Amino acid sequence: MLRTITAVVSLSLVLIACGPTVYRPTLEEVQKEEARLTARSKEYYRQQKERVARIGKKLLAQVPNPPEVEFTVVEGEQSVNAGATFGRIMVTAGMLHFARTDDELAAVLGHELGHHTQSHISEGLATGIITVVAATAAAMALDSVAPGMGRIAGGLIQGTAQHANQNKEFEADEVGLRYAAAAGYDPQAAVDVFERMAIEVPQTLTAEFFASHPSSPERLLAARKIADALVASGVYVAKATTTPPAAVSAPTPAAAPVTVPVVKPDRAGDEPDDPGPASVPSTPRPAVSAEPTPETYVSLRKLHHDRRAGRISREDYEAKKRELLNGGE
Repeated sequence: MLRTITAVVSLSLVLIACGPTVYRPTLEEVQKEEARLTARSKEYYRQQKERVARIGKKLLAQVPNPPEVEFTVVEGEQSVNAGATFGRIMVTAGMLHFARTDDELAAVLGHELGHHTQSHISEGLATGIITVVAATAAAMALDSVAPGMGRIAGGLIQGTAQHANQNKEFEADEVGLRYAAAAGYDPQAAVDVFERMAIEVPQTLTAEFFASHPSSPERLLAARKIADALVASGVYVAKATTTPPAAVSAPTPAAAPVTVPVVKPDRAGDEPDDPGPASVPSTPRPAVSAEPTPETYVSLRKLHHDRRAGRISREDYEAKKRELLNGGE
């Protein structure tokens, strides 16, 4: 029996020795790596907070008598969300990752700022209190007549109030895009946000009557119309760095002086004698401007939007772009 146990133990040791080697870092290595990653995380959120504060400051500058609002980041929260409450606009880490550019983040923050400037927050609190009181009164009255009907009536009252909030969401979208465009951010970015939201968060594709927010397709179509209007009216002018540079012809070499005879008559009617040369420079060609005008920027941006929306073909887009960059020639 002892020999059998010894043989089993020996075989087990041989198998363990022949097995794969598993690396386990030491406690010191783990602590060192944890410290490095913690420092990187703090730096990441420091930069994101600066980004949110910078964009928020530019948006507030577009508001007459702006409200006192603090822009904050909810660290570690991975839900794609943003919200507004009294004196504060919050954006989650998930939304910061979702909004790929400052233009997109400006659309998100502008929307929440719109809730502030349009008094949606205070109105929502008052409406919520009135709705609860009305729903409770209806429930008590109907339950005394038909048990169970009060709960249905109360739900209908609260649901109808939620549907009314959809109009406030549309209003905040429009007002926020105006702030963003006036601050120099591309309003077309809101269209990109809603399109990506519909694709990556398919629950937003539809919205029931009692939902508090409109569906992504509804908000996308409304945002596209607003963005086009802001570009066409000149509220937003495309940044020079985002517009393809105009083609510039090679500079024309300066023409050599032209030698022409100078008439020196001795008397009226006499033929010239001993004509002397004189240098007359040719007329220089006008310089070619390498920078399109602001009107051209607006036209180029509208053309770009039309192409992205599928309203014109690629061939027409390229042809019209060349025409604009060449000054209509």
